[in-house]
Amino acid sequence: MGARDLLEGDEGPPLPEAAFVFCSHQGYQFLFFEAGKGPDPEINYYLECEGSFQVVSPAFSDWLIQTVRNEFPHVPEWGSTPG
Repeated sequence: MGARDLLEGDEGPPLPEAAFVFCSHQGYQFLFFEAGKGPDPEINYYLECEGSFQVVSPAFSDWLIQTVRNEFPHVPEWGSTPG
């Protein structure tokens, strides 16, 4: 099931025309940004039955860095010296 199908079935808000859905999970949630909104657009999240989009990061680069840090918490901060 795609993001538009989920929104239609859930009677959610319309997906912006320029939305680029880059992550979804089991057909009930997804992340997207709007293409053309600058070089580092905000990231929006939709969860089935919530009825609205939620901004989860002000910039794609921030979202990506935080996601990597969350997935690999045992790796020391970039630029630090292990020890």
